[in-house]
Amino acid sequence: MLVDDLTSVYALAGPSEGASRELREANFDRLRFDRLLFGPGTPEGGLVTVSRCSFTKCKVDGSFRIAHGVQMDDVLFEDMRSPDAMIINTQTVLSRIVISGGKNASSLWAKPSETERSRPALTAWLETAPQNEFALDFSNLQSHAEVVGLPLSRLRWNPEFHVPLTLDWVSNPTWNNLGLTPNGFWERRVLRLRDFGCTEGVFTLPDRSSKLHNAAMKELDGMQAAGFVKLPWGVISGLR
Repeated sequence: MLVDDLTSVYALAGPSEGASRELREANFDRLRFDRLLFGPGTPEGGLVTVSRCSFTKCKVDGSFRIAHGVQMDDVLFEDMRSPDAMIINTQTVLSRIVISGGKNASSLWAKPSETERSRPALTAWLETAPQNEFALDFSNLQSHAEVVGLPLSRLRWNPEFHVPLTLDWVSNPTWNNLGLTPNGFWERRVLRLRDFGCTEGVFTLPDRSSKLHNAAMKELDGMQAAGFVKLPWGVISGLR
């Protein structure tokens, strides 16, 4: 179903008023949204469900967010444009979500919601919800991406642009012998994980034009040689 009436999407935004909301089998192509907000929802007051939908080459003038309490399955966001990043709060149930686009597409920032971390009902819902296939595929997204708070096993990324990082590596004695730049690119990524209380994440490598690029790539070579990052040497060399 091709949808040009935006009312069905706008109705999903904001806190629940005691009823679940849903959007199914709708496709949005080259439309302009004032904002594109999914949720928040709550297990007590009503969840937000989005399934078998696509958003293609749409422009979002304001906030672009998937908030907590959202169930999303088989949804495509292709070449979306917005002034700020697409934010996904990871207190959601995601299955087969694909985010793709070129360098000018909206960037992606997936992270836990600080205010929703300790809500018992939300935590219980997340722990019992079914986890089908992969959660999030951003392997064809060329703009900036940072994904923390979702298991690496349920993510798909592109090793040409993205690198996984886990605190298990940091606790390994070999990590301290890498000689990483103090407050450099990789140490800042470790801090990002700790700040959000997460054990693993995926981060976009610095662009060639960034002053962080050369040092980050040299240190990535060392991380790979030490067995922390499993990347083909040809991929790393091609990024220089």
